[in-house]
Amino acid sequence: MNAMDKHLLFDMSYALMRRFAFIEVGTPPEAVYEQLLGGPESLIRNLLPLRTLKDLGPAIYVDAAKYAHRRAQDGITDSRLVYEVFYAYFLPQFEGMDHRQGLRLQRLLSEHLDPAEQAESHRVISELLGEELLS
Repeated sequence: MNAMDKHLLFDMSYALMRRFAFIEVGTPPEAVYEQLLGGPESLIRNLLPLRTLKDLGPAIYVDAAKYAHRRAQDGITDSRLVYEVFYAYFLPQFEGMDHRQGLRLQRLLSEHLDPAEQAESHRVISELLGEELLS
């Protein structure tokens, strides 16, 4: 969701809150995620540590696994696949993070990337922060 959509949704939120009941639903334990991410999509399990930075729900992982399953058929490297999944599904979840979280995110992700994708992830995380990511 882009910043403009979020702003509009925020403006609407008070009207919605007056008309509807909201129920907070927590995320399931780690074992549920691991069960959901079996088979060829197991590469997505490498991104489970991102949950230490943000409470990411299973839907993101399931969608990412579906994409990974399809994209893996194109014969790309595991590193490229992890980067693409991160960029498309996970990076937007970290909008608004601070520099310290950005560094942790880069470190967690870099473990599963080759140098080319490490450089790309460094660039996109820096862009999201709005400043150069320095260690």
